[in-house]
Amino acid sequence: MPSGRMLLQILQTYGQGTNHSIMLTKKSSSGQLKGFFADRRQNIWLAVRVVAAVFMIALLFSDRGLYTASTDAGTHPAVTRIILYFAAAAACIMIPFFVRRQWPVQMKQWLQTCIYVLLIPVVIFITLYFGEYIHGFALLEIRKRFILFNAILAFAIFLLFHIITNRIKWAMMLTYILIIFASALNYYIDVFRGEAASAADVFCIGTAANVAGSYKVVCTPEILKCVMAGVILLAFLTWLPKEEPVFRKKARVIYDLTAAAAFVFIIWLFAVSDWPNSQGVKVKLYRPVKSYRTHGELLNFTRSFYYMIVDTPEDYSSEACKELMDSLGYESDPADYDDGQKNPNVIFILNESLSDFSGYDEIGLTEDPLPYIHSLKGQDNAIVGNLHVDVFGGRTANTEYEIQTGNALYYMPENAVPFAMYVREPQPAITWNMRDMGYCGDEAFHPYHASGYSRPRAYPFLGFERFVTLEDIKAELKPEDYVRRWLSDSSDFRYVTKLYEEARKNSDAPFYMYNVTMQNHGSYDKQFDNWEQDIEITGARFKDLKAIADTKQFINLTQYSDEAFHELTDYFEQVDEPTVIVMYGDHLPNFINDFYKTLWGKREGRDKFPKYTTPIVVWANYDINKGGRFDKLFEDISVNYVTAEVMNVAGLPMTAYQKYLVDLKEQLPVISTVGLLDADGNYYNGKDDTGPYSDKLKEYQYLVYNYQFDKENRNDAFFTLQTDHSSLDAYEAGN
Repeated sequence: MPSGRMLLQILQTYGQGTNHSIMLTKKSSSGQLKGFFADRRQNIWLAVRVVAAVFMIALLFSDRGLYTASTDAGTHPAVTRIILYFAAAAACIMIPFFVRRQWPVQMKQWLQTCIYVLLIPVVIFITLYFGEYIHGFALLEIRKRFILFNAILAFAIFLLFHIITNRIKWAMMLTYILIIFASALNYYIDVFRGEAASAADVFCIGTAANVAGSYKVVCTPEILKCVMAGVILLAFLTWLPKEEPVFRKKARVIYDLTAAAAFVFIIWLFAVSDWPNSQGVKVKLYRPVKSYRTHGELLNFTRSFYYMIVDTPEDYSSEACKELMDSLGYESDPADYDDGQKNPNVIFILNESLSDFSGYDEIGLTEDPLPYIHSLKGQDNAIVGNLHVDVFGGRTANTEYEIQTGNALYYMPENAVPFAMYVREPQPAITWNMRDMGYCGDEAFHPYHASGYSRPRAYPFLGFERFVTLEDIKAELKPEDYVRRWLSDSSDFRYVTKLYEEARKNSDAPFYMYNVTMQNHGSYDKQFDNWEQDIEITGARFKDLKAIADTKQFINLTQYSDEAFHELTDYFEQVDEPTVIVMYGDHLPNFINDFYKTLWGKREGRDKFPKYTTPIVVWANYDINKGGRFDKLFEDISVNYVTAEVMNVAGLPMTAYQKYLVDLKEQLPVISTVGLLDADGNYYNGKDDTGPYSDKLKEYQYLVYNYQFDKENRNDAFFTLQTDHSSLDAYEAGN
């Protein structure tokens, strides 16, 4: 035990900030006290710093009500209290730069390094604790084995930063900042999209950056506490003695190589190898939040990369696949097939988040939001049905991928984004087929920034000759062209007709284009005065629901989409050329309220389908559906079949693959990540239950794998039309 005299000497040295060493003298106790209080200015700063730290620690462990305020709109951080917090934070950060920081004991380099090394596991534990705390999870409730795995991964991040900085102190701080930032980002992804992040989101950073401004970010008490903990940690680390580099010259090179090897090994072990499976790490990407709670955030996210690896189907070989294709007996049509009829114009419209809630009486809508689309049901020139999609609240590009290729996401790793991950070179797609048939236009139009989901790279590989984005048309837009902050569907469709008219000036060939709208994109919690909301929600269980204004706003937006579609069909009704327009929703929207929970409760199995079902309408300016002969085809249809069935009902040349899909749909009209539906309405979960369709599903898996992943041995003749002047081949030859 140190004597009282020694403690006074330590305080004297630290308070005066004279030097790094303890000078033991024979002064009296009164002389020591006098020395301690001699430099008032230094000790005032010391007192302020101590008070600030105490204040912040008190806030850190206080009740969340201390710095939040409740209003009718919910709970939000109280501005005054946040200002107090940041004042204290600033004090902790800045004071060390004004006070002459002195460590009360002089020590040798090796002892100082030992102290820093011992701090590493402490800082890692603090980091993991607050990383889980942001989501309301408790680190200590996770299995001890998983806590250790998370700590090892955090240590790998520390090693990376230590290689860069050669300072333990700064490596610890940067590790904390990165993990807490990533955890906060994951929290907001979960709130806005309704689904926590996974490895696939790494490929969609550009998309997230594009739409981030449309969401209202509220700093939660949990995130504030994590920031406070970080400030306290920074203040503590700055108080420690100045750290000298641990390794120099050759020793550092050896250390850096060793640390880098350790980093690579740890990441490989948890992200790529099978070993975590034997330790009970089984990530459920279809329930990511539950997996995060079970495994811990760092481990769960890292392990999600394992599920991005596409396994070769059992017993697959390119020769076996070729034999399968031959045995199926399908043959692609010639691209220039002529049945005496002019090929129709074809326009695909992916309508952002288009959904239909009119069938739920309990919501109590005062008007039908989709009256025109509903009126088309039973008409000879239209088909209206239900589209079973694979995504909810986001990942529009996954619906796009299935439309363009016919490949079911059912065979992709969970939460994969093929546009960003797999479309990295030219490959067969509907657009190449349209070009081979002599269609003009061949354009994609999306009235927002181009970079989302790697579209600028993917679209040319899928056959599009031009990608028109917001940047291309912004100069000619007016304020009235917008609804909220996005281009309205009415304005969007007017530009569709403009592209048609421009194409018609240069060619009389049939016109093809692909449009992804923007009007209905989230978020829905901001109010705008540039549009009207006439539809009210009056259902007893819904009208007083917290933030129900979000849902009301969205439902009114779908009414605008319905009206805009009516305007578009009115235009092409007057066009003296056969025209087919296909419009569908890509996914349901995510609301920051309990709307879905109130409407459906907790659902599993086939009861989840409504959350993954959007409207689809095929309209033509001629009797494409005489006598309702094609109604059954779209009554329940998954996205992978849509293009094949559109080619079928429009009487256009079809590839062998499309013919296969048309026949497969007769047996299994829905193949989705939610499950399978057969022609009799029987449900199979599709994971460990495929009913009597396991052989059919294996056939389809072989075809998808050959198409997308076995590119060196891909049988292009099965996936493309017969032609002597393949657009795909010409593109590959020119690039």
